[in-house]
Amino acid sequence: GPGREKILSSNPLVELKKAKANYNDISAINIHMHTAKILFLFQKQGKQIEFWWFMCFIFLINLASGIIFSFLPATIAASLSLVISLILLPANLGVAVRRLHDRNLSGWWLLLPIISLVLGILGGNTGPGQSPVIAILYLGLCLVFLIIFCMPGTAGPNRFGPDPLMKN
Repeated sequence: GPGREKILSSNPLVELKKAKANYNDISAINIHMHTAKILFLFQKQGKQIEFWWFMCFIFLINLASGIIFSFLPATIAASLSLVISLILLPANLGVAVRRLHDRNLSGWWLLLPIISLVLGILGGNTGPGQSPVIAILYLGLCLVFLIIFCMPGTAGPNRFGPDPLMKN
């Protein structure tokens, strides 16, 4: 009867089984399938685990291409690396923007490290013997973003939508 369901729902073993079932849904394949469906989506929020699995995927692609390209002439390897980076850029930006939205931050914040890098290149601060100010600024901003991406999302809904961890 209804009383038994209430007792079972407060049973720690039942809760553990439910938690395990939910954990099993968060596999690398499920995350990548979900991410593939929303690669170019810059609205809503993204789960922290979605972001980190995608970053792992990007890392593995870069590692594999680096190993393969090491056997090619430097100019060809650099060109192919650039092509791969440009292909992955929209998806990478989409995942990062959704992660920022999960922290209740605008995706426009991603422009800060990009602007500092462009200023460093345009200002000639990228070679040896140059002022390290832009490089330090860029690395500092990357560290700030790493910390932001590691932090949990805002609890409950925010201005970008409902909490992605909440079940509908």
